[in-house]
Amino acid sequence: MVDVLGRRIAGRDRILASDRAFRQQADSPQMIVGTLDHSQGDVLVRGHMDSPMPEIDGKVLWRVGFDGARISRIEIIRPGDLMSAPLFAAQAEARAAIC
Repeated sequence: MVDVLGRRIAGRDRILASDRAFRQQADSPQMIVGTLDHSQGDVLVRGHMDSPMPEIDGKVLWRVGFDGARISRIEIIRPGDLMSAPLFAAQAEARAAIC
């Protein structure tokens, strides 16, 4: 999983743990899917994050790549002032390093 600034979360277990922590700390935002489009072997998912927190609420595009039937890559594209899962993970790691 990678965002537009190149921050990454790698590995299924790490991605799931980061997503759970993000949702718990961010008042359980919902991913609302607007459209799904197939493009060059990827799926483009347009939608928004529905959250009462302004740094999370807003439009998002997910580009999902596949290796056979398995997801191999998720790119998160949203404005730089809005939270992404990789940004959340990077901030959590930075806080843990300080403590």
